[in-house]
Amino acid sequence: MGDFKWTTPSRRRGSRILSLLPTEVYLEIFAYLEPSEKDNVVDCKHIFSNLALVCRFFCAHAISRVYRSIEFSGRDASSGAPGFCRLLLQGTNSTVQNHAFDARFALHVAQSVRECTFRDWIGIPSAAAFLKSYCKAVGQMPNIECFRFESTPITLPLIQAITRFKATSTTSCIRTNLAKLSIRSCTLDEEIPEKDLTDVSALTLRDVEYWTIPSMLLPPSRLRVRQLEIFRTDSWTFTHYFIKRKHPDLQVLELHLGEDLPALFAFLAKCPSITELIINSIFPKSDHPVPSLTAPPLPNIHTITILPSLLRYFSKRPLRKVSLNGIEIRPGERSICSFPTLPLLSIPDTLPLLQSTAVITELRVHKHIYFLLPFHKHFKDLEVLALSYSHANFTTAPAIFSAGLFHNAVRDVCARWSGAPTLREFHMEFGESDAADSRHFMWDL
Repeated sequence: MGDFKWTTPSRRRGSRILSLLPTEVYLEIFAYLEPSEKDNVVDCKHIFSNLALVCRFFCAHAISRVYRSIEFSGRDASSGAPGFCRLLLQGTNSTVQNHAFDARFALHVAQSVRECTFRDWIGIPSAAAFLKSYCKAVGQMPNIECFRFESTPITLPLIQAITRFKATSTTSCIRTNLAKLSIRSCTLDEEIPEKDLTDVSALTLRDVEYWTIPSMLLPPSRLRVRQLEIFRTDSWTFTHYFIKRKHPDLQVLELHLGEDLPALFAFLAKCPSITELIINSIFPKSDHPVPSLTAPPLPNIHTITILPSLLRYFSKRPLRKVSLNGIEIRPGERSICSFPTLPLLSIPDTLPLLQSTAVITELRVHKHIYFLLPFHKHFKDLEVLALSYSHANFTTAPAIFSAGLFHNAVRDVCARWSGAPTLREFHMEFGESDAADSRHFMWDL
């Protein structure tokens, strides 16, 4: 973009031109002023927009961050994405002579887009036409690393937009930037040709999220991923297909639901690279809810979110972050699921926490475990502690519905910890009882 220069600002003293300050100085200033990634997107873009007005140097760096992520929403047109896409399509129209500066600049800015989201298009009139137009504009964003689809019909233009980023051997057009694909509560257009669905399997993805609804009919074989590092899903159908194959590079596995624990544990035994495992719930189909299993080696695992009953399989592992908030579900009458009442953990059941070969810094457990073990002795380097007062599988005390009961609960927790705690965060989670607005209580200690 020769029309848009972003050299460092010139310096003058009267009519005399001074030497330029090093670019690194301006970059340090910009880094100090730019918002944190933890801030919400709206606030970030507002701050970046203000920084863009300071000087052209700041403008160039701010714009690349403003357009790092772009969202096409069927219910919110305030993002400015539709206007941006119109400029992109205008800039690629060969019949338009001497494209306006805005269109040419839009084509330049499109190089900065790294994340593209399509959200809330199910049930929107003329959604297919809008999606087709936006997908054409996406074709001018060659550096996209992540696609997110949420409550959106997966149509042929969307499939083609994704597969455009598959790795090819053509030297003139090698696209291997796309690393993440997230699909949440989407539907699949039945008219998509088989060939286009097959092309999805040619993607070289590293991170896949798949959260489904009953009407989502995408066959697992159509998302035949390889070299995957992160996999998250709530579909056991996808999980079952996934664990039948080798994934030597897998590092993070998140399952909302597990059904066949023996098959899952056999898969884990072949994945020594896993560092984070999340099993939010199990729905066993056998008569033995938690069968006798062989503990997987998992020599590198440091973060687990599992059922309390599965803790015994993670003894002598380098655990640093542990959450025991997973639940067990069983089939009930009239196809209604039930939550069986399970015995509370005993001291022998908690030994894997004490036998961790690394220093545990984060614990999220039911309150009875806290009162079972002297945490101040065993977890001297603990930074985050979350105590749950409500668990679907444990019988709990009456709901904390008054300030007095809440203060008593806090007093009991404090009395149990001898000396000054090392905690950075402390949470008391009351679930969905009538307690104190059902909110989490947290102090920054």
